Amino acid sequence: MMRLREPFKKVPGRKFRVIVYGRYSTEEQNYDSVEHQYDYCTRFLANHGLADSDVSITFLEDREISGEVLSRPGIDAIWAAIDKRGFDLLVAEDSSRLYRNESACMRLGETIVDQGIRLICINDYVDSAERAWHDRFSEAAHHHAKSNAFVSARIKRAQEAHFRGGAAMGCLLPGYKRRATHEATAREPERGPFYDSPDEDEFPVIVEAYDRVGAGEPLWSVALFLNDAGLRKCATARSNVWTDRDVRALIQRTVHRGVESYRATTTDKKWVTGKKGSKKNDPEDVLTRSVPHLRIVDDPRWVRANQEIANGSTGGKPPSGDDNPLKGVPRDSRFPLSKLLVCGKCGGKMWQFGAKNRYRCSNTRGKFLNADGRWEKVCDNGAGAPKDLAHRRISAAVIQELLGLTGVAETLVATIASRLADDEPRQREVRDLRKREADLRTKCLRLVEQIEDGRPGASPPETLTDRLRQREQELAVVRTDLQRLEAHPAAMLRVTPEEIRQRIDEYADRLLVLDRRSGPLLEQLIDGKIRAVRYQQFGCSTVVLKAEFDFQPVGILPESLRAALSGAETHAVATLLPKKRIVLDLFDPTQVPANAMKALALKEDNPKLTEEAIAAALDITHAIAHRSVKFGRKLRAAGLEESYIRLDD
Repeated sequence: MMRLREPFKKVPGRKFRVIVYGRYSTEEQNYDSVEHQYDYCTRFLANHGLADSDVSITFLEDREISGEVLSRPGIDAIWAAIDKRGFDLLVAEDSSRLYRNESACMRLGETIVDQGIRLICINDYVDSAERAWHDRFSEAAHHHAKSNAFVSARIKRAQEAHFRGGAAMGCLLPGYKRRATHEATAREPERGPFYDSPDEDEFPVIVEAYDRVGAGEPLWSVALFLNDAGLRKCATARSNVWTDRDVRALIQRTVHRGVESYRATTTDKKWVTGKKGSKKNDPEDVLTRSVPHLRIVDDPRWVRANQEIANGSTGGKPPSGDDNPLKGVPRDSRFPLSKLLVCGKCGGKMWQFGAKNRYRCSNTRGKFLNADGRWEKVCDNGAGAPKDLAHRRISAAVIQELLGLTGVAETLVATIASRLADDEPRQREVRDLRKREADLRTKCLRLVEQIEDGRPGASPPETLTDRLRQREQELAVVRTDLQRLEAHPAAMLRVTPEEIRQRIDEYADRLLVLDRRSGPLLEQLIDGKIRAVRYQQFGCSTVVLKAEFDFQPVGILPESLRAALSGAETHAVATLLPKKRIVLDLFDPTQVPANAMKALALKEDNPKLTEEAIAAALDITHAIAHRSVKFGRKLRAAGLEESYIRLDD
């Protein structure tokens, strides 16, 4: 360990303020690395005479962030402390922890020294209290920057050799299983290179997915099939739920036809920020290889499914011009939720905005003059929800509730029949009305005869015509009442349990392909509107939308039957089929908030449970498990059980 030549100069009357900085990159994936750096630096300080009573240590960190990224929370906090002259010493394991960018690292070190703050990088033997610190610091920063580039080049060279040798690259894809070259031993885990082979259990599911897409089935419908079949996703996927985008990527994988490519995309580094993005690689730099042993589908099946995707995955391009059924329908009203989805804050209609097809409140564009003479938005609900995701989530929730009613079909029909079994009052009223009808018909005939018996050519008395008109009106009212009573469900009940089940299946099939024609059906099954309510993620400013609505199962009954039921009969049916409040996410939550309370519950049930075990139980990575437990404890300390806090009432 480095030995100091210059002792620390303590300030009389206050403690010596020290910042210890630690960082590890995403490539290392070693969460304990920061704690090890902290321990290393604090032991260094203790060995050089800084006791706990004399020093105030602030620990700053950046976890899972590359040193090439110039703006990071921990390093930004150091810059803020420099401006306030908030510390006397900065200690790091080496200069590569600060930056792996030579110019940025030098700028930080020079700024610190100019402010009269001491800088020590232990493993680089850099101490700004010495005269030659600048040259040594510059050499270290230059070495670490070049070392990072050399390591990257060696990694790429090794990966290319493995690819040309037939080894597996990237995460394990669905439909395949992976074996190691060196099996695990009692001392060491299994080691690569790794090789993939077909997984016969998952092959049939993927083949059926190709057949469904090739037949023109919508991608989100195929996603529901894959979720029901339990097909696993790639290990690096953020969610285990299949979406239409996941299905598109699955169908377009060339490895399923025995051809695999590598490095289709490459990193594109921005020198100003140090951040890396991805872009399409040059065609001559893309590596390809033939893997006939990994083929899942034949070429005709693969081409047919991908052709359907190219045509819109609906069996062909929709008609245009006058042949399009949407001609004349406003664009904001072409969706099944156009009349149902409203803003949870202002009640305004949710419209589709932007090229990303997101639902947003239509009142966010409206403005008005307030009392101060300033323009304000009618609604400040700027949160949005992807249109396809909203359609898929809402239709899936309604379909699930519908299918749950299959078991109560017989009880429902029996309840209606028992409520309508006592039909004597209705029959008595029908008999009275028939007598009244016969009496009025007789009176009308007599009045007609009196009018006809009058003098030829003379006008009939006004009293006779007025009385005839009055009797005809009374007769029309009686006949209307008779029709209403004869149309009563007790007289024309034709609903059977089989018909109820058939209606449930028909409704589910129609909602499965959620289009504009499904809107009236949703209105029948939902009481009121679907409110898009704002929720804020705990601990940050992220605002998302959740859908809240009341599902009314009585909507599966025939419309004529529902219209004819009296108040008591409707109440009896509603008791058997009560309304249900449904709240669902109109967004894909990130893994940490989604697993926070589940990970914390596992940890509380068994405090000795390791984070590796929690990660395996929840099918997440070790780092995500650690952050989920930490986030769950913050939620518990705040008295919350959910990661998202409701904003709208």
